[in-house]
Amino acid sequence: MKNIITAAFAIALAGLPANADKCGEKGYLATFEIDPTNAEAFEVAISALAAKVVEVESGVLLYAPFRDETNPARYYMFERYETEAARQAHAKDPAVVAMFGPLMGTLAGQPEITPIAALCDE
Repeated sequence: MKNIITAAFAIALAGLPANADKCGEKGYLATFEIDPTNAEAFEVAISALAAKVVEVESGVLLYAPFRDETNPARYYMFERYETEAARQAHAKDPAVVAMFGPLMGTLAGQPEITPIAALCDE
């Protein structure tokens, strides 16, 4: 898990301007458990969802899926939003909502959503 978090942190911060206001951002880590026989369908669905979210939702800084290299049944979605309002608006676009059905059908249970906060100078 540590390697996944470290890699995701580097990716999440890549390309940020030096004066970016990370203190106002909102972050989330979604953890998904799947039946490993659903891996291909899950990966197709989560990748399509990630692309659509970035395309149609404003205020999304990062929406990136990751695979756990030590557990073939576990995946993560790292999410970064400019503001809490952008997070609250997440998944309200009809094109995004329609993509959750195929994704949810691959899960072994409900996703675990963990709010996370950027380290920043206040």
